[in-house]
Amino acid sequence: MMVKSNRANLMLLSLSALLQADKVLVFLYSHDKFDVTHFDMTIVLNDTSIREELKTFLNSSSIRPRKIIDELHVHRGNAIADVVALYKEAHCFEIKGETDNLSRIRKQSQFFDLAFKKVTLVTTENHLKQAMIVAPIHWGILLTYQKGSVVKLKYIRKTGRNPHFRKDVAALTLWKHEMLELSASSGLESSPRANKSSLSSALASNLPEKALNEGIANLLVNRTKNSHSS
Repeated sequence: MMVKSNRANLMLLSLSALLQADKVLVFLYSHDKFDVTHFDMTIVLNDTSIREELKTFLNSSSIRPRKIIDELHVHRGNAIADVVALYKEAHCFEIKGETDNLSRIRKQSQFFDLAFKKVTLVTTENHLKQAMIVAPIHWGILLTYQKGSVVKLKYIRKTGRNPHFRKDVAALTLWKHEMLELSASSGLESSPRANKSSLSSALASNLPEKALNEGIANLLVNRTKNSHSS
């Protein structure tokens, strides 16, 4: 009886799983025979699955971001950037999964274009044709798709020059104490009593675009969960 049990265990280990396209064939030993069970390995390409693969994709690129932030509020909370990769400057990635509505991009793009110099839409094959139409021409498009049991990403279109970017709106991505810190490090005099609107205007008026964007990215890299949003 023990010999038979050991033989069955060996067979179960050696034939435990066989990957075939997007199916897994699992061999189960029962009553002196093997039963084959099919498990569908199709992955639902929603925000959660795409987001994790996007981070892996970015972190495995030749130029890796210094930090990746989820759910960054921009334009006084009028929009939330799904994923922001921080290089020398910030790059916004907007995710639209298989069941998402791409028509929202028209409204969201107004806010993202003002706050970020670079924006990329990450979407799925069923949305690709519409994405090429509704996404602004300067937005990048990153396609996510399933190959076997793995989620893949590839660029369909690289980001271009954003003509709508505004320095004052980009500065509003920062919290007030971060604005004061950037002002001080840039040699600007700012009152702690000043509101965010006046601080962002002062930063935009006095700092070149490159210096402001790099300053914003540096502060976002150093932002911690324990920081205060005041």
